[in-house]
Amino acid sequence: RVETEDVVAVVPAVRETAVWDFADAVGEKDLAKALRVLRQLMFQKESHIGLVAGLEKRVSMLIVLKRVLDLGWARLQRNGTWGQLAWQASPDADTVLGCLGKDDPRTIHPYRAFRLAEQADRFTPRELIHARELVAAARERMVTTGLPPFLILELLLAKVLGRRAR
Repeated sequence: RVETEDVVAVVPAVRETAVWDFADAVGEKDLAKALRVLRQLMFQKESHIGLVAGLEKRVSMLIVLKRVLDLGWARLQRNGTWGQLAWQASPDADTVLGCLGKDDPRTIHPYRAFRLAEQADRFTPRELIHARELVAAARERMVTTGLPPFLILELLLAKVLGRRAR
């Protein structure tokens, strides 16, 4: 019997997929997976600036989608393992989201929009704003300090995804 882990162990990862998996692991709040994928990307000599830029873009999209969900401009509709992001007609949504141009979440493939909205729904607005601040600070540290960039990324993941003691 062949398991998913067996395939992952013997099939080389596609570089673009791994970068996508990294951002998805962060969006899914899966620290262990995010660290595992980050280490794989380190081994592949992926650009640390590219990774942090990808996280900036992902967190920004999650902030937009979290606000969209909170305002009721869209809602998650689940049907077993599938789902969709159901958009509600709203002149306010048209005005605000229309200003985003190519980053308007209504223009994303419906399945991808649903997956991203699910990720956004895992965070509070405060967590997402804090994550954006942490990502920006990590990027700045990468270009202003002598710390190893991937150490900065690992610390970033721990701060964004680690559980806080109550």
